Amino acid sequence: MGLTARGTFTVTVEPWFVMIDTSLTLTQRVSYLGTTITNGGTLNAPFGLDCGDLFLRAGILQVGTNSTAFGAVISNSVVGANYGFTVSSNVAMANSTLTASNGLSIVGQTALIGTNQLTLGTASLLGQVSLIGLSNVNATVVGDAVFRDQLVVSGSNVVLTVVGNGGFGDVVVSNNGVL
Repeated sequence: MGLTARGTFTVTVEPWFVMIDTSLTLTQRVSYLGTTITNGGTLNAPFGLDCGDLFLRAGILQVGTNSTAFGAVISNSVVGANYGFTVSSNVAMANSTLTASNGLSIVGQTALIGTNQLTLGTASLLGQVSLIGLSNVNATVVGDAVFRDQLVVSGSNVVLTVVGNGGFGDVVVSNNGVL
């Protein structure tokens, strides 16, 4: 004879997206608390995507129409945003490419590690950008961008190249960094 019990409890289901397919196209705009794409996956969201916390490693994300993320960690990946992309917190990029043809806005800090390229459309605003490493950090910003806060370039073989019009607030170049 066993024990039998009855209880009541609350279950909260949160909208998190973890991509397990090699390729997926979303047919409508959706919102998540977190979006994870890894292992070479390709996510296409032509109608926009509210990513929540974005974790992108060795993947491709193509978003449309005023897409958003709370924060982003992007490593060995490609991000394409055709119609505006806003990140309301911090971004960490390593060995990646980000193309925002109609504006990119990063409110928090942006840390660039390794070799990165940001290709930006008009009206792009970047928060505090830091290229800090022991060596071999190379970032290229192509297009018009306004660096709202402090820009830090520091370390041996640490290079930031800006091709286009750049508006700079406070710039710090130290320890053999190159701007």
